[in-house]
This record gives sequence, structure tokens and C-alpha cells, in this order.
Amino acid sequence: MTDNFYLDSHKLREALREAKQCPICQIVEDALRWHLESFVTEHVNDVKIRALWREAGGLCPQHTSLLEKIGPPLPRAILYLDLIGSLTPPERRRQRKARSCPICQQVSQIEAGYLGLLAEGLARGAFQELLAESEAFCLPHWKKFLALSKPGPAQIVQQAQLKKIASLTGDLAEFIRKNDWRYQDETVLPQEGESPRLGARFLAGSLWLGTQGEK
Repeated sequence: MTDNFYLDSHKLREALREAKQCPICQIVEDALRWHLESFVTEHVNDVKIRALWREAGGLCPQHTSLLEKIGPPLPRAILYLDLIGSLTPPERRRQRKARSCPICQQVSQIEAGYLGLLAEGLARGAFQELLAESEAFCLPHWKKFLALSKPGPAQIVQQAQLKKIASLTGDLAEFIRKNDWRYQDETVLPQEGESPRLGARFLAGSLWLGTQGEK
């Protein structure tokens, strides 16, 4: 997968307009699901990819778990046989530091590409209306955007994010209040009932972020 694959303003606009979660998380999920489906159905015997995955020692636990949900078991069996054979038994001598999970590396590339594209677009006056109407960015992607963007785009995102987070925290507060026995006759609205799940998704981002999302 090349950098040009990621830098697609149409994909960014579509995610801002239609995603039901953090738009960058949605782009990450779509790209990685396509990549892993392509790998297990067409490229499991690709010598270069297999060598890269062996050198990295396989995928991180989170991306291994997600890989298990994709496609039939035979391609994964081929991959696991190759990896297990190359990694066992572990050597006693000190080994050089293994490369990070290849999928985590792709996550970092996708994030950097699209967050940079968003920052450039906002600086030119693009994406602002879509951003205002989009779902909130998760906390990991919010932090990464602020770290890479200039003051102008950063302020635009800050304002949009704070408004959306105020709505989420308001729903959480109401959900908590209405679970108090004193207010049990009040109806929990759908968005309030969803707020614990949305709170977790905001804090952690997509499962597809993998171990690099913890940094």
C-alpha cells in the first residue's frame, strides 16, 4: 500500500459526511479491512509480505485478533505455520529489537496522511462545514491533529470538538442522573442510553488502531 493510496480528499469528505464514529477511525477501518481481506484472499503466498511479517514477528495481539475475523481459516493457517516456524524456539542470545506490527505501521501512515490532509484543507478554508456536522474525533486522533497542525486549523477543530464533547458529556450526566432511583420515572433517551458506549469509543478510538493507539 503506498502513501498515495491514503491521500484521497474524497475519502476524507465521505468520512466527515457519513461516518458514525471518528472520521479518521472510519478511514483506518476501511483501509485495513480492505488490505487484510486482500491479503488472505489473494496475497498470503506473497514472498515479500510474508518476509516483512516474519521480520516483525507477526502482528500485535490486537491486529492478530482482528485478522481472525477475516476470511476463511486456510490462508491464516498458512501464515501462522510460516510465522511459528520462523519464531520458535526463541533464541537465548540477545536479539535485535523487532520491527513493530506491520498493520500498526500502516495505521500510523494512514493517520498522518489524512490528519495532514485535513489540516491543509482547513488552512485553505475547505472541510469546515463538513467538520462542523461530522462525528467527533476520538481522543487519540484529536491529540495527534493538535500536535501536527498550525494554530488556525487547530482552533477550528478545537471549537468543533468542544461543542460535540459537551453534548456527549451532557448525555452521560443525564444517563447517570436517570439511573438514580429518585428519577427512575424519567425516560432515558436513545442518545443517553448510547452514551457509555460512545464515551468508551471517544476515549480509545477504533479497535483497528492496534497497539500504536496506546501511545
